[in-house]
Amino acid sequence: MSGRPIECETSAPGGETVSREFVSEVIPRAIFQRRKGLRRLRMSFDYENRLIIAVPWNCSMRKARDFVESNRDWVIDQAASLSPVLSLEEHFSRSPFISMEGRRIAVSIRRVEAGRSQWIYDEKRAEGLFQLRNSDPSETALRKLLRKVAAVSLEQRVRELASRHGFEPGRVTVRDQKSRWGSCSRNGTISLNWRLLLFSPGAQDHVILHELAHLRHLDHSKNFHQLLSSLDPQRTEHEAELDRDGARWMRVDR
Repeated sequence: MSGRPIECETSAPGGETVSREFVSEVIPRAIFQRRKGLRRLRMSFDYENRLIIAVPWNCSMRKARDFVESNRDWVIDQAASLSPVLSLEEHFSRSPFISMEGRRIAVSIRRVEAGRSQWIYDEKRAEGLFQLRNSDPSETALRKLLRKVAAVSLEQRVRELASRHGFEPGRVTVRDQKSRWGSCSRNGTISLNWRLLLFSPGAQDHVILHELAHLRHLDHSKNFHQLLSSLDPQRTEHEAELDRDGARWMRVDR
């Protein structure tokens, strides 16, 4: 980041957030978030391509705005390099595949006058069809179907991999997380992002195995990493895919 961060002292504990949107000459969509315990102004882009300015609790909004303007070049450069936020139809027009059951499934979208919107899966041919009724808003219908597919297929994959490797997870939930691909709670609940369907089968399995490994090591200790590497011999390749494609896939359907 160009420009020197503005130092703003604060001794307030906690992490309460107050957000405020504004229209800036630098970028049209930005949010200021006041945070207790933060000592410096910070900027980053979220997965909706909004500029997030984290503001120390006792720092004035004028200083925060000046901070954005003083880093104009960095903001413009970063904004230009962001992946676009894509609708589901736009995404599948570019990458018509999902992963389920450990396989790569070719998908297509077809609109029909009669009948209902539904997911039709040909297991033998490894092909799937999103059939959308013309009277249904296409993006809404596609989102509903895709998340149903994700809820069923990702839980099935968790159970399959858990059984194969001797894990006993609790509940499995599939949600629309803002920035995480998965998480594992202390009570054994595994939560996954539905967008894992968009990765290759190997990368999808890697995230699931990562969360299963947390059932034994609820940290990122040496023992955790040794276990994960033993579960996924192609770990390096799969983590590289997550790094390469993660930001793009996280921006789908925002």
